[in-house]
Amino acid sequence: MPYKVFTTEEVLASADVNSYLMRQAVITCTSGTHPSAPSEGMTIYETDTDRYLGFDGSTWREFAMLNPPACNVARSSDQTISSAVQTTVTFDTEKYDLRNMWNAGSPTRLTVPSGAGGIYVIGGVIEYTANAVGARQCILMVNGAIVGRTSTDNPGSGPAGRVSFVRDIALAASDYIEMAGYQNSGTTLSMTATQRQPELWARRVGPSS
Repeated sequence: MPYKVFTTEEVLASADVNSYLMRQAVITCTSGTHPSAPSEGMTIYETDTDRYLGFDGSTWREFAMLNPPACNVARSSDQTISSAVQTTVTFDTEKYDLRNMWNAGSPTRLTVPSGAGGIYVIGGVIEYTANAVGARQCILMVNGAIVGRTSTDNPGSGPAGRVSFVRDIALAASDYIEMAGYQNSGTTLSMTATQRQPELWARRVGPSS
């Protein structure tokens, strides 16, 4: 719908409001109250999800989100990990947290906020005390199920073993992510807090469809 230049004292008819004005304005609504008869190119802002959407002629497509969820948490002290026992990392420090993905009541989890499902980039790192025997793992879990892991075998007797991952994944609202460590050195080791490790972070980068 092209723009219209109104002349002085021209009557603003209802047809002009419904076409030239309404269809070219950013309409404020909720995710459950979209305009019933949108035209292609119409733009809306959902107040309950902080998303901007455009109508492509058949469906609404997100093209931006205000204040997208992003969180980075760390642990400030060593956490012990027994040999051959998968151990979920408990965090106690926020580096940043937009949209309250982490809270002290569920210290192992980053949770996707309501209305903020989409594609997330997730990263994590664990550093283990030095030991020459066995493997070291950094494990990503979603809703308690393993979705990926990075492993280093035979780390040697030199510097402490550091294992990390970065990946993108589609998450729905209320999904939660966790990170766990695993080692099979035959003795108890620590996931060390050197340079604020272990660390887990997640950031929403866009819609999943």
